[in-house]
Amino acid sequence: DTENANQPLANNFDKDAVAERLEVHEMIFDGVVDLVKTEAEKKRKAEEEAAAKKKAEEEAAAKKKAEEEAAAKKKAEEEAAARKKAAEEEATKKLIYFSQYNTDYTELRYDSKDGTAKGNIGSSGCGIVTMTMAIDSLSDYYVTPPVLRTLSVDWGTRVVGGTAPEFFPKAAEKYELDCEIISHTQSQDYKYDRAINALQQGNLVIGEMDEGHFTLKGHFVMFTKVENKNGTNWVYVYDPNDYNTSYTRKPWYNDGLIVVMEPGKVKAHGEKVIKPELL
Repeated sequence: DTENANQPLANNFDKDAVAERLEVHEMIFDGVVDLVKTEAEKKRKAEEEAAAKKKAEEEAAAKKKAEEEAAAKKKAEEEAAARKKAAEEEATKKLIYFSQYNTDYTELRYDSKDGTAKGNIGSSGCGIVTMTMAIDSLSDYYVTPPVLRTLSVDWGTRVVGGTAPEFFPKAAEKYELDCEIISHTQSQDYKYDRAINALQQGNLVIGEMDEGHFTLKGHFVMFTKVENKNGTNWVYVYDPNDYNTSYTRKPWYNDGLIVVMEPGKVKAHGEKVIKPELL
């Protein structure tokens, strides 16, 4: 009617209901905003965690790389120092040579106590003569083959065929030297590699040679150093048999694998002579 029509429009609404509905809408809006904020926060945290994980992995990888590089550098420095030391020792090393055919003692009897092994230093004394070279070259002692001949006989290390391997560590201990025996049962590769390594460290090596360029039946010699030329190892040898005819005996006559520098001092091809002929 006309009277009601003249009333304000707002009077037709329930203010409390409107307010309540507005409050509900605000709450829903706030909830949506909070939900959006929560998802964004989760995403941000996930990205931060991923970034932190990646950074940690990169730092760990960098640390590992730095440690490996430091270890490699240290190893290279140690190897260089070892080579330098070996070179210095080589430069100052006094090498003493003895021949088993020296007329002062070559005919001196070298028989075993039980009489089963008979001979003289010239025929059977390559082992004691070679050890004499090693002792006089490495220690402050000066001995001669006749001295070691007496010790070997007394120790029972004079055996049929020459001198037993047990003689060498006993003599080394007596004259305050370190000595390691490599068994005949080891592979040729192993024996050869150990000999080369020892020479590279500046040590001397006594090698018992099987039939080949050095002997017909067995012979002790002393390796003094190794030299690598164009990828080939040449082993320098002091041979107590200073006029050894085995070097040029057939079938390797003049094969170039043994080079005589002077009587008793030669160099031999490592892979083709020393390695296959070591006992």
